[in-house]
Amino acid sequence: MNWSNEINHSKTCSYGLIGLFYVIGIMLAPSLWMVIAVLFIWVLFLKRSSIHWFKALILLGLIFFIVIESALVHYIIQEQKASYSFKGTETIVIPGAAVVGDEPGSFLRSRLELAVDLMETHQAMPVVVSGGRSPEDSLGEAEAMRGYLEQHGIAPDRIHEESLGYDTIRNLEYSKAVIQEKGLSLDVVIISNEFHNFRIKSIARTIGLNPVTLATPTSHNELLRYMVREIASLIKVQLHYGFRLKWT
Repeated sequence: MNWSNEINHSKTCSYGLIGLFYVIGIMLAPSLWMVIAVLFIWVLFLKRSSIHWFKALILLGLIFFIVIESALVHYIIQEQKASYSFKGTETIVIPGAAVVGDEPGSFLRSRLELAVDLMETHQAMPVVVSGGRSPEDSLGEAEAMRGYLEQHGIAPDRIHEESLGYDTIRNLEYSKAVIQEKGLSLDVVIISNEFHNFRIKSIARTIGLNPVTLATPTSHNELLRYMVREIASLIKVQLHYGFRLKWT
């Protein structure tokens, strides 16, 4: 075996993999700590150039996963510590989630409960409920949310439906269209789950809203599962906006 060629091949693969993860990392979180982390990995691989390419892929993927998940955990912790003073004229936005029969599912119900509390405290706040209807549901997400809010004492004229959104991007884009059509405030309070709000806030900023996010609690098992899924969702969102997503 020609060990020189093997080492050179491994080094080339390492460079390529480092470049790939560097680009993805910058797509997702173009901050200094990400640059430093990737450069550290680069140095590590330069010193261990004989490592096999698929081992390099596994190691880099693991480090990339840890870095992004750490960023999400940091955001969740910071959001839990945050304290907001509302003017009382902001527009509440509730992105859709699963409906069970004619009732909001657990995720959606927790968002609505928080919205009711906020709207009872701030009587001038309107709400945009956003979400379409899947083929297997008898009731759309926006319709289910309206029903829940009205049952809990929210006046119908404070509730505005957006019934076309089928994912987070469209929920927010179509909600903005409703906000503009109704002459509501672009200062928005978006209510969703902890794992979801980093992506939501970034999308909202990108499309010209001035967002604050409020988080509803998520069980530890669900939080772990959905945080893993968030990586793919973040990549999808960044690609959708052509690498123009506003993280801060």
